[in-house]
Amino acid sequence: MSKQDGLQLRDTIEALLEDGRDARVRALLADLHPTDLAILENSLDEDDARKVFALLDTETASDVLAEIDEPTRHDLLDDMSATEVAEYVHAMPPDEAADVVAELEVARSAAVLEQLPDEESSQIATLLAYPEDSAGGIMNPEVVTVPLAATVGEAVSQISEADIEEEHFYCYVVDRDNRLQGIAPIRRMLTSRQDRPIREILREDVASVHVDTDQEEVARAFSRYNLVSMPVVSDDGRLLGRITIDDIVDVLEAEATEDAFVAAGTDPEEQASDSSFRAARYRLVWMLSCMFITFATGAILTQFTGHGPTAAMLALFVPAIMAMGGNSGVQTATVVVRNIATGRYEGQTIRSVLGRELRVGLLVATSCGVLIGIVSWLWLGRAEYGLVVAMSMFWAVSFAAFLGGVLPFFFRKIGVDPAVACGPIITTTNDVISISIYLGIAAMLIRLLGITS
Repeated sequence: MSKQDGLQLRDTIEALLEDGRDARVRALLADLHPTDLAILENSLDEDDARKVFALLDTETASDVLAEIDEPTRHDLLDDMSATEVAEYVHAMPPDEAADVVAELEVARSAAVLEQLPDEESSQIATLLAYPEDSAGGIMNPEVVTVPLAATVGEAVSQISEADIEEEHFYCYVVDRDNRLQGIAPIRRMLTSRQDRPIREILREDVASVHVDTDQEEVARAFSRYNLVSMPVVSDDGRLLGRITIDDIVDVLEAEATEDAFVAAGTDPEEQASDSSFRAARYRLVWMLSCMFITFATGAILTQFTGHGPTAAMLALFVPAIMAMGGNSGVQTATVVVRNIATGRYEGQTIRSVLGRELRVGLLVATSCGVLIGIVSWLWLGRAEYGLVVAMSMFWAVSFAAFLGGVLPFFFRKIGVDPAVACGPIITTTNDVISISIYLGIAAMLIRLLGITS
């Protein structure tokens, strides 16, 4: 459904709800995909979203509940009893059910789990015990398995009887202790003799992931091996579940969103709330920090005012030096952060990565320095001014590029999101360092060259 069609549908639904024509609304909703229904829910106001959700059948509503944005889901869940939530959770795959239950308060989540069958409740509780950004936190524990001693016919029969709705392209072959032995492609099973041992069509070179692996690393493994699904195993190789490509798409979206928010100088939690005050609080923490850092720029400039007209002449290039230094740092940091996130640096040493970025930074710094030196010389009519500005630009851009390359690795080392290296505080700090370099070099050369106005 296109954006324009979605807007027209929303307007139609709102008008029908206002007229009390629920039957007509239900008929329109019946033809929509759950994802389109989720988009519709997100676009409606709180009251209309509740009315539309109430018109959906349980199975469709559970699919929509798993797809909608967190603020909308919170509004809907707040109006439900534990029994109602359990009804929708029961219709979801375990991994999606765990995500919904995890958003509830502890008392409500416990009440919901009590309403579910013991096996299902235990399954969800197990998933909730894993970190939400780990392989265990995003896996689905429902998998199709066959024993290593089975024949193809027995395996096909077992698969056909399995009560699992998600698509499977192959089944997992396990030993008596449920340790993963390999995979058996379903297509190959269907074209093999029914009495053929399953071990003869077994692929043992299967990529798997440990249950505690970070979801970003899991996403990189999917990309590296071109996978559509991947088994999740324990320390001793027991099969615990599987992760599918649709889970990875959600991971990539979440990680990209988190990096974007961090780089913008706010918190990803801002997205989960409609409160303007909460959003402002997240942003002010960074903005006020930046404001106080900029006071250092003012303090540095006051130390240079004693150079009279010379200072006024050189002040013309303060914005250029600060901007180019900041831009250089952000460029380098953005490239490094992105390559860290995609795993492009795997197998490379930090020294080789930084060496490459520093070489690029020096080439950029040299080009910018020469260009601005010529401009300042022609503009101000004195070669000495051109030399001051050129050297300042060179060192400011070079040092900013160095920081942009080093800081993402430093932050990753101490357990902080490397995207912070692209944030406002680092950008502002780069500005302060750039102006310090500029005015420091200017003051030194003014003394050495005896520059006067």
